[in-house]
Amino acid sequence: MRLRLGSRADWVAMHLVEGTILDVGVRDGYVWKKLKRRPDVAVDIEKWPLVDVLADIHHLPFRDNSFTQVVCTEVLEHVEDPRRGLLECLRVAKDRVIVTVPKGRHESGYAQEYFLKEDEVRELLRGLNCFYRHAETHYWRGYGIVCRKRRS
Repeated sequence: MRLRLGSRADWVAMHLVEGTILDVGVRDGYVWKKLKRRPDVAVDIEKWPLVDVLADIHHLPFRDNSFTQVVCTEVLEHVEDPRRGLLECLRVAKDRVIVTVPKGRHESGYAQEYFLKEDEVRELLRGLNCFYRHAETHYWRGYGIVCRKRRS
């Protein structure tokens, strides 16, 4: 069953917990504009107004467990190695990583140039402590993903 959302920022809001937030791939800050707040630290590979640190998702310049949570929306479908990027996000998160990825053409006719198929999402999450849901908005259809750190 698909989860109907007002915007993909709603997926992020549903899963944020108290604590620090790193946004990886923040770009123009779409999620944070919708949520009327900003992350503690914003990372992207290009300089945008909200960006604090220029870095690649595969090599984040932070210590292990530096942030309570990492938010990564509409990024993994663009990177060379999505699993390595997700694992790097998990490395710097203390608790969780909150992700959205698009899944192709929406009923409105809006087509995503980059997207992941469901079997690619399952492979991406294989062996990790994650779950995903089919989610959609008026113009976007994709997967909402939450990965939790395993407690030792």
